[in-house]
Amino acid sequence: MSTMLNTETTYISLQPFSSVDELNANTIAIRAQYRDQLTPSTIAVLDVLHRYSCKYPGVCYLSKSKIAEMVGVTRRTVVRACNALESLGIIVQHELFRHKGDKRQSSNAIVFVVVEKENVTPECHSKEALSDTHLNSSNTLDTRKADFDKKEVVKNVEEVKADIKRGLRDKMPAYIYDLLSPYFDLDDLYQAYGTLLRGKASIDKSIMFESNERLYSDAVLSVIHAYKRGVVRNLFAVLFTAAQDTTAQIYRNENYNAPNWLEW
Repeated sequence: MSTMLNTETTYISLQPFSSVDELNANTIAIRAQYRDQLTPSTIAVLDVLHRYSCKYPGVCYLSKSKIAEMVGVTRRTVVRACNALESLGIIVQHELFRHKGDKRQSSNAIVFVVVEKENVTPECHSKEALSDTHLNSSNTLDTRKADFDKKEVVKNVEEVKADIKRGLRDKMPAYIYDLLSPYFDLDDLYQAYGTLLRGKASIDKSIMFESNERLYSDAVLSVIHAYKRGVVRNLFAVLFTAAQDTTAQIYRNENYNAPNWLEW
């Protein structure tokens, strides 16, 4: 097997899904099928892998140390969780090497495996084997069961989505989550928060959302309300600009409008 380098070409070649929607559906299926086999810390690692597998859907190239930092566990716990996920056939870990410099080992590419859906196709029977009365009765029962199973699947999917979405509350300031969650579904919530972080960081990473709640709240709500009125088309671009402008305002207030104690 040839050496794999940490390049975009490699990530694209490993990519198991053609869209984030496919990745989302696969992760929902994983959580539903393996719920009883995964520890809370393994589920937390799975969620981070999912969140950071969107650029190349299904491929995460975060280091295990970074994952540990984000989950709030040790690196050893992340290694154990990844090995557990791999043993269940949920992910595959690929050893990568740097494509520049000394070509030393890089972070693994952690790739999601496409989960096989359970086969729920009803068993076929020949016409000769069934009387008309029995056939009608059987069809009615099968239809009711299929409808029931479909409702249960939809219910489970929605519950898993809600669990993942609630878990995000621990990853961001509570008021930011409360602002965004009524307006964004799971995927857009990730993107919206990431957009705000990038907008803020483009001015000053040290300025905290938590210390400037009112200003950021007003800015975010203003964008959302404008979007709902149809004034804003590219929501995430305007959110980025709002975070950028608000952070610039805070920076100016802290650095240029502070009182000059020497003049007192």
